[in-house]
Amino acid sequence: MPHRHKSSPRKRPGEDDIIDLCFFDKATSVSFLAKSETAASTLWSSKAMIESVEEVCRDIAWGEKREVGRIGLVMQDHICRDLIEDIVTELRCCCIYSLPFEACKRRLLF
Repeated sequence: MPHRHKSSPRKRPGEDDIIDLCFFDKATSVSFLAKSETAASTLWSSKAMIESVEEVCRDIAWGEKREVGRIGLVMQDHICRDLIEDIVTELRCCCIYSLPFEACKRRLLF
């Protein structure tokens, strides 16, 4: 009995390469979509994290400016009190000449 070969259609040279390329395209497109979805979610979470960090930095900067302003006001208050105290003590020491009424009404400007 002669051995029968199944007749298969003859493939042209390079035809296997085309099939392999199609499979490669499908495989890479599926993996690319999976990677892009992962990358998109990573980008979204990274973007959200960046926005969150920027918001915290803005809050910190605002707090620092507020604190510097408060420190400035406290220093101004202490300096003014010290100057007024010095002026009053000097006036008591040299009370030879009393200040006119208009001079007493003037405000201290620094």
